[in-house]
Amino acid sequence: MMTVFWALLVAFLVVITAGAMIVYLRQRDQTRREAIEALAARRGWSLMITSQSLGRPSIMRLSSRSGPAWQAETKRFEARSGTKAQNITEYHSTATSWSDNIMIICSRDSDSGSDAANGLGGTEHGTIEEGDIRGLVGQDIGESIPHLQAWPVHDQMIIYASNDPSIRADLGDLAKVFLEWEPLKSGPRGQPVAILGSGGLRVRLRHAVNGADGLERFVDYSTGLYRLFSRP
Repeated sequence: MMTVFWALLVAFLVVITAGAMIVYLRQRDQTRREAIEALAARRGWSLMITSQSLGRPSIMRLSSRSGPAWQAETKRFEARSGTKAQNITEYHSTATSWSDNIMIICSRDSDSGSDAANGLGGTEHGTIEEGDIRGLVGQDIGESIPHLQAWPVHDQMIIYASNDPSIRADLGDLAKVFLEWEPLKSGPRGQPVAILGSGGLRVRLRHAVNGADGLERFVDYSTGLYRLFSRP
């Protein structure tokens, strides 16, 4: 009899705990959403939020209503049986570009002088393999990627470009702006990757930025890079 009692008690506690956790998560998500809505209203940005469905990720998108066009998205696939969570945050502006060229700006390991922090595999000849590029910035960078040469700019960052990047921007100023980012997440995924090419400027984080403060910081940081590349 006591065994049945304890089994029922444990089951009851499990149900109560699970219910409390569901309520907590819903309240947390609602609080975050309200904070992001307040951010969009304060900064005069548009906001769109869609839930994950039919294999599509949940998306939170901020975009400009005036001035240079840009949008910032957080995409998130929740982890499910047999699949891993896939998260990304990206700023994209077509208001600045580098016609017929591409440069990829990323952090590097200042201790070893390599790009281990971002999982890059630059060769001894200072080039980067196409597979490493796609692994870093995603498969949607395009079907054809030109030969990219390494351009060490700073002991904490490196540029891979199809042409001399100093043609497009002052590299000292670029290093200063790029290294201003303070990671919201530890490890390689917390480091930004910037891509400038014919399709515009993209700034990516390989994790979802959920909070309003983090999103505002990310947009302001990316806008700083946009302004740098928009100088006459």
